Amino acid sequence: MSTSKIFDHIESKLLSGPYELIEAVWDRKAKILRLFIDSPQGINLNDCATVSRLFDEDAQLDSFFPETYQLEVSSPGIDRPLTKLEHFSKVVGETIRVQVKEPETKAARTVVGTLRELREKDELLLSTDQGDLLVPYSVVKKANVVGRWN
Repeated sequence: MSTSKIFDHIESKLLSGPYELIEAVWDRKAKILRLFIDSPQGINLNDCATVSRLFDEDAQLDSFFPETYQLEVSSPGIDRPLTKLEHFSKVVGETIRVQVKEPETKAARTVVGTLRELREKDELLLSTDQGDLLVPYSVVKKANVVGRWN
């Protein structure tokens, strides 16, 4: 199963409406496809139901899976994933967690800091406890907003 083909198919169906696919996660063990969506107005339960119905009878989506699966649609939540470069521009000034691929060791290092700016060369400027850090987007493995409960 090609996750990029699934992602592309879901994104193409959502293009006609106000929704953006933030992330699609396949839980192989539980056989659940989780879609995290957003819109300029935010997401509520009715939005999740609308998107769920959009894929209820989607034969093309069903063809990606060899057996029965469940579909869950949700908002990205307080710890929203940052899966595209444009997502970072929306959270300047917020605290984010970034897993960085280190080419020399192929290990991931986690950095937490306030995103101060997104620079021209697709670089993230983070303020961390250890000082400012410039992270090229090309080495970001995974990132999300660090949500705070008030």
